[in-house]
Amino acid sequence: VSLQEQENDHPPVIENAEVALQKKISGKVSQEQHATKTEFPIEQICRLIKTNFDTATKVQLMHLLVGIAAADGLLTKKEEQLLKSIAVEIRIPFVTYKQILSMFRFRYEGQQQKKKKKTYTSLHRLKNAYSVLGLTTDATEKEIKKAYRKLAVIHHPDKVAHLGPEIQAAANDKFLVISEAYELIKKKKGFA
Repeated sequence: VSLQEQENDHPPVIENAEVALQKKISGKVSQEQHATKTEFPIEQICRLIKTNFDTATKVQLMHLLVGIAAADGLLTKKEEQLLKSIAVEIRIPFVTYKQILSMFRFRYEGQQQKKKKKTYTSLHRLKNAYSVLGLTTDATEKEIKKAYRKLAVIHHPDKVAHLGPEIQAAANDKFLVISEAYELIKKKKGFA
């Protein structure tokens, strides 16, 4: 059975997955849903995602979910716990999940820096850059280059081209964050 046929077997769940997860993450449930105590089938949705999507698609979905949760510029403990449980359910490696969170922190700090028109780089931003690459600040030049190349291959926008232009654009944004983190580290370490 193809993925297309499997998706057609479960259209209500797949079609409502993003909306359900978005509402669950943000904690915003309509009065009607609250009154009827309707729960979103998070576990069921996660099982479908785990079995019907490849790793690149699941990682991209996780990026979208973190983006929804962090849209207000704040990621609460409740949101982070739910995101972590979703990552576990759909079998995203913990290191990948942590890198996704680091990417959003790195991007957010960069936006804040631009707003304040700062020309220096904080140590926190540099530490987040290392986290984006899955490294610690004592990583060697060789380790940094290897981590960047590995992430560049994994997160390249062409890997999700089959999901449509919106997802590919989001993947491109993510790829740019990885590249920006790498460039910052290269600049601070002084290598080409």
